[in-house]
Amino acid sequence: AKSRLAGVNAVVVVNEPLRKFVGASLLPRSVVVKRVSSYARENGCVDEANKGKIVLDKKMKAVFGDKVASMTYLEIGKLIGPMVVRAKDAGGDWAAKAEKGAKELEAMLPPPKEKKARGEGAAAGAKKGAKRDTSKMKEEGRGIYRPLELSKELGAVCGEKVLSRPEIVKAVWGYIKKNNLQSKKIPRGVVCDAKMKKVFGNVDVIDSFQLAKHISNHVTPVAK
Repeated sequence: AKSRLAGVNAVVVVNEPLRKFVGASLLPRSVVVKRVSSYARENGCVDEANKGKIVLDKKMKAVFGDKVASMTYLEIGKLIGPMVVRAKDAGGDWAAKAEKGAKELEAMLPPPKEKKARGEGAAAGAKKGAKRDTSKMKEEGRGIYRPLELSKELGAVCGEKVLSRPEIVKAVWGYIKKNNLQSKKIPRGVVCDAKMKKVFGNVDVIDSFQLAKHISNHVTPVAK
């Protein structure tokens, strides 16, 4: 099968200070962009008045410089440019490392879209073009807004027994910030106190990218 590690997904060597921020030295370029944008969303860096705008916090400024006060999602790719280089052009043994780890690197990419059968294109286009009525979904408790029952342990962190997934994520981050649990030494690191350890594993520090995975183990859909 043809490798998907090309174009925007090409494997790049990540240099400092971006390397420490994304937690790896070798990644598909698109994954680097995704980790930066995910950090922004999960750490409250998205401008409430303009959802397409990211306001840099101290950790992000340490990577992109104090002169960069904000960026759009589309600008992330441009701003990481000086800190990444294609593995095949990086010299040393980077190209060999990229080839050796190709399977693991490709597994980081989202699943490829299935080719649609002839005749499905128009219907799919119309469906894609229709705006999702998120306010109605929220009102009716559908999709990601479906109410979930929290485990006793997660409830202790969130302060509620039933919440939707977006509300859970917001509550967890509210708890983290209220209790100053963001690591000052580890980028994306969250320090786990006694309550957090019961939900996110018996670890002292957890990568913020892993929070969602553990949350899923502590919720069950509320029966209609």
